[in-house]
Amino acid sequence: MLIFPPVRTDTVSPRVQELADRLVAAIDELKRYRPDLTDRDVRAALELVRRKRTPVTRIAVVGVTAAAAAIAGILTFAANEPASAQGLWTASGVVVLVAVLAAVLALVLRARGDS
Repeated sequence: MLIFPPVRTDTVSPRVQELADRLVAAIDELKRYRPDLTDRDVRAALELVRRKRTPVTRIAVVGVTAAAAAIAGILTFAANEPASAQGLWTASGVVVLVAVLAAVLALVLRARGDS
């Protein structure tokens, strides 16, 4: 027996449709003044707008993932050897290392503009 998932029928709200119409009108007007404007230029400009308007989500994901990994590592270590002071220092070092690596990765992502 075959089971097919339901087909999504996305409907566009009137507000989104109005925004799309205004963008098309603005692009068409700009093309009248700048005939050398290509579709590639328009796509690149829209991508720049998207990047400027989108919150820095990847950097937040990296930070949360690193924090979760560090906490999971400490809890796992503490569950296995609760009385080891040397192990606690090792776990603390791992947490610092993970935090530094996450910070470096976040800075690299921000510098590349991959937010």
